[in-house]
Amino acid sequence: CLEQNNCLESLDLTSNKLGVKGSEYLAKGLIPNKKLRSLNLTATLLKDTFWISFTLKRNSSLCHLDLSDNNIGDLGARHLRSGLKKNKNLCCLELNRCGIQWKGAKSLTEGLKANDTLDRLSLSSNNIGSLGASFIAHAIAENINLKSLDISKTNIKNSGSIYITKALRHNTNLCDLNIGWNSIYGSE
Repeated sequence: CLEQNNCLESLDLTSNKLGVKGSEYLAKGLIPNKKLRSLNLTATLLKDTFWISFTLKRNSSLCHLDLSDNNIGDLGARHLRSGLKKNKNLCCLELNRCGIQWKGAKSLTEGLKANDTLDRLSLSSNNIGSLGASFIAHAIAENINLKSLDISKTNIKNSGSIYITKALRHNTNLCDLNIGWNSIYGSE
């Protein structure tokens, strides 16, 4: 049905229990769709993003993707990496509360380094820590198209904030950085 729809520009499936099979059907319908620009899959019980990444590699219209509140973890982030590397349209990726840790942050940043269209990334409430922040810092130093980054509530400590600060010297296009609600302390 989606592949034949010529006017649907936004699809919100929040809190529907898609699971793996539902995401496969959705992905196969989205690949030929040329109109859908925004897809919200918040809290849809996705644990694996293989099919979403499959879609990102082939869909030429999707600009905004929200996968928040799905426990995709580091494996899901690794699948998204390959989609980010090939996608040339996605502008906004929201991955809040997805169970992503430092390994997932590393995978995402590898995709982000190769992607020149993503200008907003939100990773709030994932436990990436300072090691994950170091990988994010390398990506934002290289990807000057990123304009907004939310890494609030990600268990970043002082060392992680130093990595981010140094990266900002190389990326002067980042306009919005949310690093609040972390464990960053000034010296006494």
